[in-house]
Amino acid sequence: MALIRALGKQLGCDAPLLLASELPIISDDPTGRLIEICQQLEGTGYLSGTEGRNYLQQQVFEAAGLDLFFQEVAAPHYPQLHGDFVSHLSVLDLLLNTGDQAASIIQNMGGKVR
Repeated sequence: MALIRALGKQLGCDAPLLLASELPIISDDPTGRLIEICQQLEGTGYLSGTEGRNYLQQQVFEAAGLDLFFQEVAAPHYPQLHGDFVSHLSVLDLLLNTGDQAASIIQNMGGKVR
């Protein structure tokens, strides 16, 4: 948690960080759990990783009045200190190689789709 908070701060993210395990969630169904979390936090939608398409039930989100989006991102290319570019490394690599530009690079990696 401390590392996630430190990286978020370094990248200019001040969103609150909550643990789902600290919320009173009843459902053990993946879709049901996420819907409960959204409802408890008074959210209007959920942003899933791309693989969520393989198990989340979009119609259940819709029935609960929640928008469901999926990430559509592309790994960025950025200057690395040594050798040929190596993709899909840690955010630490991005931060150490690009410094203050890291947040902008992350913000421009893509967006969301339904």
